[in-house]
Amino acid sequence: MNYKKPTLVEIYTELFFSREFLTPEKFFDIVPKIKEIGMGTVEVGQPLMVRGETIKGDNIEQQIAPTPRVRCWNSDKSQLVQLSQDLLVVNLVGNYPGWEEYRSLFDSILDKLRALSPTLKVKALALHTIDKFSRPQKDFELSDYLNVGGPLIPSWYKSAKTPLDITLGKGFLEADGFNEQFRCSLRRGPENFDLKATTAFKKMISSGEEITTVLEDLHADSTRCFESWITDKTRGEVMGGAE
Repeated sequence: MNYKKPTLVEIYTELFFSREFLTPEKFFDIVPKIKEIGMGTVEVGQPLMVRGETIKGDNIEQQIAPTPRVRCWNSDKSQLVQLSQDLLVVNLVGNYPGWEEYRSLFDSILDKLRALSPTLKVKALALHTIDKFSRPQKDFELSDYLNVGGPLIPSWYKSAKTPLDITLGKGFLEADGFNEQFRCSLRRGPENFDLKATTAFKKMISSGEEITTVLEDLHADSTRCFESWITDKTRGEVMGGAE
């Protein structure tokens, strides 16, 4: 469902490639293609990056190694593509224009990648969302805006009127083929309570699966999750109702 005033402030997809498929050397071929679609502001950095995950039982061992990262922005910095070792991230930041516009951005990047390498060795996909909104502290009730006691938010939070954190998750990506995460924080400002909710829906990609089909499935899961934790008051008072 589309709303008049979306609370979504950022949405991004991570494409995890097979080891050594997307190397820093290939960035020189990819970045000019990305610049062709209007993302001409290029930044180069070298942060620490998690690499080499190994699963032993229910534990994931991770190795940390430095690797170059390239960021390509459009002119108003509402669109961003990030390249790192075996990872590509497609971001949409700021006022959310709708899923169709995000898909248009994602598909254009995918087309550029396929032009360079028709067979993309994508092993996993992850869709992330960040929602934010603020409400006055006076007469604030968490359950007015979060569906406390519903399918996602535990009823333990029903009477909460103070800052809080909720963290939920299930599945190990490589061991179970999927991972789902929901995090919510409530913080007190000078006059308002500020709420932030982040979600991540990740899935391993089997041989023959189409990337965009998997992305649409993750988006459907993400949308169901969003509708499950908001209330009618959030839909109307915060988001202005459906378009």
